[in-house]
Amino acid sequence: MSTAELIRAKKELRKRMRCLRDALDTSWKAQYDNKISTKLIEISQQTNAKVIHTYLPIGSEINIEPAI
Repeated sequence: MSTAELIRAKKELRKRMRCLRDALDTSWKAQYDNKISTKLIEISQQTNAKVIHTYLPIGSEINIEPAI
């Protein structure tokens, strides 16, 4: 596969994953977002992490703001 084909495939995969995320039931997604945030907090405490790189969620990305 050429570089251009890989870039197109990656863009298409991102688009498909975004559509699937957007279609999730909002209450179900909120529950799992909270579970993920809780787990991130637990891991950071268990490992005594001093620095954690994170992101601010956009659209239907996993909402990790409680962990931030």
